[in-house]
Amino acid sequence: MTFNVVLPGVALADVGYKWLTAAGFGAELNAGVTDTSQFYTFLIDAVPPAGALEIFVYDVNDHSNSARGNYVQVAIKSVTDQLTFTVANQVDANTQSINDVTITGDGQPGTEFGV
Repeated sequence: MTFNVVLPGVALADVGYKWLTAAGFGAELNAGVTDTSQFYTFLIDAVPPAGALEIFVYDVNDHSNSARGNYVQVAIKSVTDQLTFTVANQVDANTQSINDVTITGDGQPGTEFGV
């Protein structure tokens, strides 16, 4: 995944990041960081560890200069992008049970829904 993060006044060599998981912060990393050369914007190309909650990017010399990578928002988008819409604003769904009762049949003549 690639994250776009702004860190004003930071040189490429001074950009570090850590992943936050339920167990806490991981080790400081700097692999996959590139400079876009505009507006102190850096691209972080990183693979989230298992259970990742967020990525924090910061100036290794001044931890108060930091930014979130918005990993959680990116994760949500990847899930919602998997939804299918045959009709606008109506999610296609494969219903297999209603009120914990298994549905039989497919709704076609001779195989009507049985609940």
